[in-house]
Amino acid sequence: MNFFSPFFLVLLSLSVFSQQITYDNGKPFISFYDSEIEISMNLHKERQYGKYYVADIAIYNNTGRALNFNPNLIKAIYFKNNKTTVAHILSNSEYMKKVKNRQTWQAVALAMSEYSEASEAGKITNNTTSRNSGSYSGTTNTNYFNNYGENLGSSKSKTNLYGSSTTNTTSTTVDGRAKYLAEQNADRKVKEFTSKQQEISTMLNKGYLKRHTIINREYLRGNLNIKFKKVDKIEIIVPVNGKEYLFVWDHSMLNN
Repeated sequence: MNFFSPFFLVLLSLSVFSQQITYDNGKPFISFYDSEIEISMNLHKERQYGKYYVADIAIYNNTGRALNFNPNLIKAIYFKNNKTTVAHILSNSEYMKKVKNRQTWQAVALAMSEYSEASEAGKITNNTTSRNSGSYSGTTNTNYFNNYGENLGSSKSKTNLYGSSTTNTTSTTVDGRAKYLAEQNADRKVKEFTSKQQEISTMLNKGYLKRHTIINREYLRGNLNIKFKKVDKIEIIVPVNGKEYLFVWDHSMLNN
């Protein structure tokens, strides 16, 4: 089926009238209910490991049989100035790759900062200034004779000399214990940060929508990220149980 065919868009437009909008702590949720399926969605903006629209989707299966749900079939359309473009929805593997790359750079930056500070720990710098001064005073007598050895006279000169010098000396010593403790503290901070990142990564991966078999009377809830773009409206189509549910998020709801 052509995604933008007029027939398809008419069907989607008709489904808008069956949606229900509710609020939970100020957050809008669009929901659809029938005897077999309950599906609801909240859409909000987030800046974690990139800027995205985050779709929080919950599905309840009451069909009496198991349903195979594939989030890769979800589609989204941006509307801006009467023009439409297909939005990019990140798969779980694509998003987790971005998370890993961002976390790696964050860990490297922290490690460089912490170990740089630790390398300077325990250093004691001493600056020493020494000044020396001296003087000289002397008298010189000079006699003058002609070629016959006769004394023609004499002269006397007196010399006074003064001088001084300044020497600056810098020396550095290292407190081994302080340096060791600083390095240990840097190791601890880096390990704690890495561990916290792993916890976040595990939580994000666990909460991201993946292919899943929803057994009868089971709830499935998870997130998916849509690349952010300033738009007037977003339509998100979620296929479940052979039907396509259309969620329309207009400008007022996107900026709620």
